[in-house]
Order: sequence, then C-alpha cells, then structure tokens
Amino acid sequence: MHRESFADSLKRGPHRLLARLQGRWQGTVRTWFEPGKLADTQPIKAAIRPILEGRFALLTYTSKLVGTKMLGHAKIGHDLSRGKFVMSWADSAHNGTNIMSLLQDRETLPREFSLRGSYADPSGGPDWGWRIVFKLSSPRRLFITHYNILPTGQEAMAVEMVLSRVQG
Repeated sequence: MHRESFADSLKRGPHRLLARLQGRWQGTVRTWFEPGKLADTQPIKAAIRPILEGRFALLTYTSKLVGTKMLGHAKIGHDLSRGKFVMSWADSAHNGTNIMSLLQDRETLPREFSLRGSYADPSGGPDWGWRIVFKLSSPRRLFITHYNILPTGQEAMAVEMVLSRVQG
C-alpha cells in the first residue's frame, strides 16, 4: 500500500485542505440543547493557523453561550499512516475538563471532512458520540457543524458555526 508523503500531502492532499482553512474568521454560532429546539445564537470569532510546519492546524475561537463567555481550541491534523483526519478539542462550555479526541469517520470530500469522538454521560449512563464536520464551501465561507450522537445512534444538531473569512 502506497502512503502519501507529507510533502505531497501539503501540495495536493489532506494537508493542503488544512492549509486552505487558515486565516481569521467571524460569523454566527447557533446551539441546540434538545433536538429541533434552538437554544442560543451568538457572534463568534475564530482563527486557524498552521503549527509544526503545517502538520497541524490550530483552531481557536471566542464566543458566548447563553450569555457566558466561551473559549475553544482544537488541534486538527491528518495522520498519513492511518489515512485519517485526527483532532483534539476542548472548550469552556461543552467539554468541561475533558479534551475530546476525534478520528475521521467518513470518506473525505475535496473540501469537507468529518470526525467522531465521544464523551461520558454525566449521569453515569453510556457514552454519547460527538461528530464534527468541517466544510469549506468556498475560499471565504467555512461551516463547522457539531452533532450529538445518542447512545441509540441517532444524531441531533448541536452546534453550527457559520464563518466568513476576515480580510487583512
């Protein structure tokens, strides 16, 4: 099995897609706590920058959730040996003191990739799943959509970030 080199990936592969996400972004974040019931809409500012010579992208963002300041960080990469996107994510609203690890769960499209992780049910039940989809719909428009995955496997919209690239 041929594995793509990092240099090739930077030129035309998954690391090129990560590089295309780089920049300053702003927009709106919407949050659902229950399926179909929008709970909050807030402005959001984000930045994505390369780290470790483009091996990873670091996403940082600030917003509010129901009036409380929210900060978040995600380190996103593509593991060439596994052929999958990988991510670690933490924020001050959704994760508590957990750092969620996510792994690509579907085939990557030219401008889109999806990752899946899980988190513990605070009431002691089975773990719940969490899926995050990054979609660069154009060079100036980025959607980062989060889904809660119930232990039964049903998905429900949880967070939608609609971002526009900031010039300058």
